[in-house]
Amino acid sequence: MEFIISHPDKEKRKEDIISFFVANKTESYISHSEILSGRADTPQKWSNNIAQILSDELDDDGTEIITIEKEATIIGLAILRIVNKNLIIEDLIIDEKLRGFSLGKKMMNYILETAKQRNIKSLFLESGISNEKAHFFFEGQGFKKLAVSYILQLEN
Repeated sequence: MEFIISHPDKEKRKEDIISFFVANKTESYISHSEILSGRADTPQKWSNNIAQILSDELDDDGTEIITIEKEATIIGLAILRIVNKNLIIEDLIIDEKLRGFSLGKKMMNYILETAKQRNIKSLFLESGISNEKAHFFFEGQGFKKLAVSYILQLEN
């Protein structure tokens, strides 16, 4: 399978990026940052406004995008942010139909090389509690569990 990994012009590819994210998100993906950012309403429900929320996030100068593409179609996406020489992988999504072809690993290697070139100290990410395949993947890439998040939802 031939593909290209790159930092696309996020403004030019904005609609494609948002469409890919919305089409490939799952409930198991939701973690506390999705709730805090407004992307998700609860640990089990994505916001109805997710496309607009993602659009606003992409407008932020601190947001970086990496895509993996086949024939100019996005098949993988990473949304990154750098804070105090630490790289936060906000999102890493591979087209569900193409998982198992090492695309996530290739994309993670690209992210690691980018981080090394920028003298990043650490990489951080979080994953929804039931996203066990992702946990296995991240641990296989050398990530270690750092914390556990809790939520107490109140009735309003």
